[in-house]
Amino acid sequence: MLNTVYRDALKIREEAKSIFKGEKFEQIIQAAKERWMPYEPQKHDASIAGIDSSYNSTKFQGLELWVVTAVSVKSDGTIIKEIHNQGLGQPSPELETQASKMEVEACVDSIDKADLVAMDGSLYSQFLTRQTSLGNTITGTIKKKQNVVFI
Repeated sequence: MLNTVYRDALKIREEAKSIFKGEKFEQIIQAAKERWMPYEPQKHDASIAGIDSSYNSTKFQGLELWVVTAVSVKSDGTIIKEIHNQGLGQPSPELETQASKMEVEACVDSIDKADLVAMDGSLYSQFLTRQTSLGNTITGTIKKKQNVVFI
């Protein structure tokens, strides 16, 4: 399958490269240059926490066994927050929703225990597209110390 992906990518190579040509591309580059902010990194020790979640399910003889977990771990290996949920039958709410809620909960518990909190960037897009209490919670959390980054 990977060979097919490579072959197809080579077939549309010129078409894909055309995106990086023309007036529209130049406008994008100009806008980026106008917004560019010089940054000079400075090295200093920091405590960093990373947050992630996972979920899975399997069906067995008409039953669905499912599990959701999230964890916040500091760079030194210290676990700040570890959350699990599991069950048999139809999960409610959906597994992805449970995982997102758990990541937000882990973030809320981590911002005061780390200098920087790194979260999954896919969550950021979820919060932008859905106006939910979960989005409001993470927005408030981010504003509290301004030490959350989405990767």
